Amino acid sequence: MPFSVSAFNDKVYSLKTFEEEYKNARANIINAFNLLGGETNIEKVLIEGMDELQLFCKKHNMKGVLIVFSDGEPTKGLKGEALRILIRELKGKLPVVGIGVGKEKNFVEEYFEKSGVRISEISKIPQAFSKVVENYLRRLISV
Repeated sequence: MPFSVSAFNDKVYSLKTFEEEYKNARANIINAFNLLGGETNIEKVLIEGMDELQLFCKKHNMKGVLIVFSDGEPTKGLKGEALRILIRELKGKLPVVGIGVGKEKNFVEEYFEKSGVRISEISKIPQAFSKVVENYLRRLISV
């Protein structure tokens, strides 16, 4: 399954493109924690991620899902109702899911509405990701 990975804070860092082999990008993904910290710009990663996903899907006549993982509230870019509106607009183009990591209330429940998932710790990311992928594969098969 083709996928891309980007990390973000107030900037977006491409770690793996759709065309790149995972084994070639693995080191970038592992070293991503060295890039992170600081502000959280959900707006920027949503817009850049959607642009990349739409281009890839159109080029290859495929469907896709944008999944955003975050451990914090937006501190830069859109917030509040403006961010909720942007997410709703993006959901009109392709499915968008937010996965929030942390035991406290996380913004994904508020901003991503029904497509927001909260997990208590980072070790649960594979389970959450698998659940999201499984749900969207079921939807694609049933269409």
